[in-house]
Amino acid sequence: MKRRVTAAFVGALLAAPTITACSDNNSKDFDAEEKTEYTTESEETTAETTTKPEKKSAKKAVTFADLPDQEEVNTQNRSQILFVMDDGSYIYPMVKNGSDGPVETYVSDDGKGEPKEMKLPEKSRVYYSDGKKLYFYAPEDGLCEYSDGKTSKLNKETVTADGDIPEREEFLFTKDKIYFASSDDESTEIRSMDYSGKLTDEVFSVDHKNARIIGISEINGRSCMVCGYYIGTSENIIAVDSDGFSDDVISGSNAYISGDDIYYIHIADLCRKPLSGGDAEKLTDERCSDFCISGEKIFFADATNVYSLDKKGKAEKIFSADKLTKCDYISRVCCIGDKLFVSGGSAAFWNCIAEIDEDGKLIKEYKTGIER
Repeated sequence: MKRRVTAAFVGALLAAPTITACSDNNSKDFDAEEKTEYTTESEETTAETTTKPEKKSAKKAVTFADLPDQEEVNTQNRSQILFVMDDGSYIYPMVKNGSDGPVETYVSDDGKGEPKEMKLPEKSRVYYSDGKKLYFYAPEDGLCEYSDGKTSKLNKETVTADGDIPEREEFLFTKDKIYFASSDDESTEIRSMDYSGKLTDEVFSVDHKNARIIGISEINGRSCMVCGYYIGTSENIIAVDSDGFSDDVISGSNAYISGDDIYYIHIADLCRKPLSGGDAEKLTDERCSDFCISGEKIFFADATNVYSLDKKGKAEKIFSADKLTKCDYISRVCCIGDKLFVSGGSAAFWNCIAEIDEDGKLIKEYKTGIER
């Protein structure tokens, strides 16, 4: 089955003022109440099968051992335009001509010559990097680790039964664990494993199919997994704890957790709401299709421009698609540490990635598509 995507996550952030209330008729406040082989828990779990495991309840309440680092966790777990490695090189996707037409591959670019193609399995999708290692999904192998030119498969439970490549938001990478979502026709189960691939006892059950992971947060004293799911064309955000308690937070997409707040897009409006409850805020009158947060600024894009938003709620246009080579739209904007990147394109297979400063000055452009 197809999974839908909601990008999700964050950096330490501003308290931007309220400009106007953001309408939302479908949400409720969260109310407090109380290495080359697969590694699994037993020989049975290494069997060549993609059958989904029988659902089970969590054996103990989850407290998220790394919650003090939740800000970093949520920041790093947003879908990225590219990956910045500790050695200064960049990893990013590039379209090339294959025998049967254009195909996507990944390259490593150290800035000293032509980018070098990485030898990942066909149709792989890179999800995450800790600066030294990459974590990617391969259709036949599930989630894998890539380090020093070598690939290690982690756990075959991450392979989808339907053969689809999961969206980035079906995984959450923390300091000690990797969470992953498995869905059937009625619900979603979120499980976890350590970085060797060994499954843990933690299980979160979401009573909606194809739920995706936005991040983790302490909400009214409860350690919660914040997830997104669709009902028809409406995307909703829900908070779930390991005891089975859940409640809707808001209706919106592209959610991003920062501190005690969740930022999201509601019908092209950039909004914010406290996770513990309270009124939603519309942060700018400019239309928004994608956004990211860096320090005390929000950077966001509409179809053709990139803006910065300061503490006073003032939006300033800093970049536009026509500054990229032969591009007529902006598709993405993301922050990686103190670096800001935008992605633009034209037609089906032409696209560029640009690194810019916070004032919109072009630092470097990377052409990653095929010109037609």
